[in-house]
Amino acid sequence: MTDIKIEFAHRRYLPQILEMTMQTQIEHADRQPDQFSKTQLEPSLLKFYRSSFRRWGFLPAFASQRVIAAVQGDHLVGYIALKFRRVRRSIVWSATIYDIRVDAAFQGQGVGRRLVDFATTVAKDRGCFMMYAHIWHDNIRSARLFSSCGFEEHYSLYGLSLMETDDGG
Repeated sequence: MTDIKIEFAHRRYLPQILEMTMQTQIEHADRQPDQFSKTQLEPSLLKFYRSSFRRWGFLPAFASQRVIAAVQGDHLVGYIALKFRRVRRSIVWSATIYDIRVDAAFQGQGVGRRLVDFATTVAKDRGCFMMYAHIWHDNIRSARLFSSCGFEEHYSLYGLSLMETDDGG
């Protein structure tokens, strides 16, 4: 695993990020078909990633979102996406892990932890007072990862699906 680099993502990784994101969405759709489509990437994720690389080919340090890549050679083996926001119109900032994915062949090798550690450093350097990670209640693997990185459960988030499912429902 020593040949895996953690770095800020560049535009050249966008196709791999979108492919991995779609794999994640299909896995979620298997568990929660009322929340996810197996045929179309969630529009907010597609917009997030495309806008992330539009101008600069990478996200500059002042951007409100950052994508961090785990790379072996030219192959993306994982990524984590962060969003930064001000808390209630103050000067205080927080970071939210918007998405994380590690290729199945590299899971269990510490890549996810390295991505979270790098993201934590980025958030601290940005002056964030808190970092959050939203995960689905049945995502045991992510819950273990974030717990092992020092995250604690703060609240439950309830949602109502307004999306039509693939079967027209």
